[in-house]
Amino acid sequence: MAKTIRISDEKFREAKGCLRRYAYNKLNIVTIRFDIMNITGINYDSNTAKTNRINSVVENSVIELEENKELKKSVREIKAIEMTKKIIDEETLFILEHLYDKKDMTKWEIIGNGVSERSFYRKHKELILKIADILEKI
Repeated sequence: MAKTIRISDEKFREAKGCLRRYAYNKLNIVTIRFDIMNITGINYDSNTAKTNRINSVVENSVIELEENKELKKSVREIKAIEMTKKIIDEETLFILEHLYDKKDMTKWEIIGNGVSERSFYRKHKELILKIADILEKI
């Protein structure tokens, strides 16, 4: 018989919320990274502005990354999910990608796509437990 892992309801809800916010957090971080990487300058009449100047958008993005607590929480959650992706099996990864990352399938479409209902619930719970464990370690 498999060993059952128990966690508190609060940690379970935190891990499940982390999964639900994954796509939004990823988009938010990618947008800020894009702003930071966009230091090349502005093109005015085929003349490139000085590339060593940092515009205010980039400066604000860097300050936001350093000071915003919600953004730090988003980065922590993304790290936890990315670490979890490396240690889960293929079916669980399929559930994570299609249900939370791409959001292109419902749980019933995943179940109809070759994963049994019982297996889906077991894999989904394992995913949440692994994320909760990694969130605790980071």
